[in-house]
Amino acid sequence: MGIISTETETKVITDKGKADFIHHDVKKAFIGLAKIIDKQGNIISPTPTHLQKQIFEAVEHFLIAGQPLRLLVLKPRQAGSSTALNWIIYWWMRTRLTRAIWVTDTNATNAYHRNMLQTYAEFDPFPWGNEFDLYDRRAESDNRSVRYTSSAESKAPGVGGTWTIVGSSETAKFGKQGAAKDASVIMPQLKAGLADAPETFGVDESTPDGVNYFSRLITGDPDASSEGSQEGAVTLEEWQDGKRGNGMVKIVTGWYDVPEYEMKIHSQTEYDDILSSLSMEEKRVIAEQGDKITAERLKWRRVTIDSKLGGSEEIFQQEFLESEERCFLVSGSPRFDMEGLIHISSNVRLASPKRKNGRLLKKNKKVQFEECPKAEAEFQIWDEQPEPGKRYLITVDSMIGKEVSSGTSKQDRNSVLLWRCPHKDKQGVMHPLKLIARTMPDNQDDPTPGCVKTALLSQWAGGCIVVLEINNSGLAWVTPLKNAGVRLWRRRIYDSVSGKTLRKIGWSTDQKSREIIISALADAIRAKEEGIVIPCTQVASQLQTFVRNKTGKPEASPGNHDDDVIAAALACELQNDGDLYENKKNTQKVESDYN
Repeated sequence: MGIISTETETKVITDKGKADFIHHDVKKAFIGLAKIIDKQGNIISPTPTHLQKQIFEAVEHFLIAGQPLRLLVLKPRQAGSSTALNWIIYWWMRTRLTRAIWVTDTNATNAYHRNMLQTYAEFDPFPWGNEFDLYDRRAESDNRSVRYTSSAESKAPGVGGTWTIVGSSETAKFGKQGAAKDASVIMPQLKAGLADAPETFGVDESTPDGVNYFSRLITGDPDASSEGSQEGAVTLEEWQDGKRGNGMVKIVTGWYDVPEYEMKIHSQTEYDDILSSLSMEEKRVIAEQGDKITAERLKWRRVTIDSKLGGSEEIFQQEFLESEERCFLVSGSPRFDMEGLIHISSNVRLASPKRKNGRLLKKNKKVQFEECPKAEAEFQIWDEQPEPGKRYLITVDSMIGKEVSSGTSKQDRNSVLLWRCPHKDKQGVMHPLKLIARTMPDNQDDPTPGCVKTALLSQWAGGCIVVLEINNSGLAWVTPLKNAGVRLWRRRIYDSVSGKTLRKIGWSTDQKSREIIISALADAIRAKEEGIVIPCTQVASQLQTFVRNKTGKPEASPGNHDDDVIAAALACELQNDGDLYENKKNTQKVESDYN
């Protein structure tokens, strides 16, 4: 289409314009009207990338269907997501009444996006019938459309109001550049003002940066109250098939989905050399993606890693998206072995259909599990219940009650986990440490009701021993558990004054003892199916967000919990201290004093 004259006195789109660019045809407008600046500084007409085509397809589908669109874009490197989304907002403002808010991770990113809008407006030849003006923190069209911009570095990012568009860029990086608040605080507040109506658009786009608010929108949030939010976003194809998830559509493009990401093979010898020299990582990718991985793509992958990424497989997995889960883990500096974490996640998915919520009730002097609705439940179990002849222990990390991190409202929780200790079956097969039950993941009981549930769990497992992490609030659990007849694990401490070894209740965590239990958990995770079995979504999630901070110390990332991590770590270190479940168990002596 040729350049259309902008000389018009009317403030309406011409009939020809309406015919050529109907309101849903944002892709056609991008190809015919948009100009961008390439790396050499030239003004060029863009050719949509694979990712941009997917974004335009999603927008056009929802506009034609007359449905509000809520979109998530997981960006691979240099795929043009921001270019497409800024065009969509610009086009939206020129074609309909728009009130938009756009938040980026930094002021520098904000300025970069502003320059995109400026280029679109400056070189746009189409007679939209309205003027477009660009200011420092807003853009306006005289059809009363406006787009405000802000960044997570601002003290008060965003402004209040009702919106037709709410968007964010580099969402996963919010709060990582010195900002006081992260995306989990900023974006829900803004999205609350997004009208739930046709021709409204909510979008978050980001490169991966650990397991956080953005990643959980895509893959699901195990701590969410609704099943949809636990499931996460769905693809456009899944949406068209009737699936809804958390109500958002995700666009995740791995490098193997991009047609341009391959290199020509020049001979049969070169082809054979590539396939006969596969690395372990390449074999893994082939096993995960099947026929998508060709010799041509493997050649491109090798050249890219060697020539652009300094030989780093991890950077490639992060920036070119080998899988949703892998890219988030690699980018987040996890303390634990990544392959082990992915193995646990696979087990969680398999165990999920077997999860049951319920209560423990005393019947005929025995404690029994009774399934009930989740809202009334006190415990979760999976595919195994305690039975005589095996050993069990319970680990408890009680809540502190303070905020996890500045700027969030999430509070600590109690983690009460029941473990079946390692054992060898009649066939001589060794079974590793396994989590078989827990109190509900959102447990915030005070010590007395928390101890009642812990005592029930112990009785259900034959009166097994309970390991308390006794720092801070853990001390408040000692007396109620002793009064309930629960046997408490005791650490050994040498008293230099008396020359005797004392026994004191609970595990006391300091820098040295913390590293001991975290290392035990790390060894178990690295051993995969031979080390530990974890069917719990919440435990798996906390393991993924347990990272090394800037000083190298392992801890929960900002806004996340570590109570399940500590409880699991205690179980790994003390897995040989479990009590045998016997049909007629001898009465255990519970010491009455706290030395």
